[in-house]
Amino acid sequence: MIRKLFYHSLIGLLGLWVATKLIPGVSFSGSTEIFIFCGLVLGFANAFIKPIVKVVSFPLLIITLGLFSSVINLIILEAVDVVFPELNINGLVPLFLTSLIISVGTVILYPRQRRRYRKKEE
Repeated sequence: MIRKLFYHSLIGLLGLWVATKLIPGVSFSGSTEIFIFCGLVLGFANAFIKPIVKVVSFPLLIITLGLFSSVINLIILEAVDVVFPELNINGLVPLFLTSLIISVGTVILYPRQRRRYRKKEE
């Protein structure tokens, strides 16, 4: 469980960092400690809150063939943006692109860690 939180936080932190460097309309004006805490909160939301929201919105996920999952990602990222005034995501397009970067990071990094963990168990 701690490993899952760590990986989600790391992926969220890296995704936010890449987004602040590449996407116009995404900026961070706080200290490094606040940025790390922002990544931890995003990782916590993706690891624990997102699965609950997906279960509750399961009918919408079925009707939209999983596309509602991107809406869930946008809502979670916007919630983190609201909680941290140092993080500024201006507009829907930068919000979508930041969510896309974090999703791609999750696809690339998280499954590799699961495979490594499974090999160690065997």
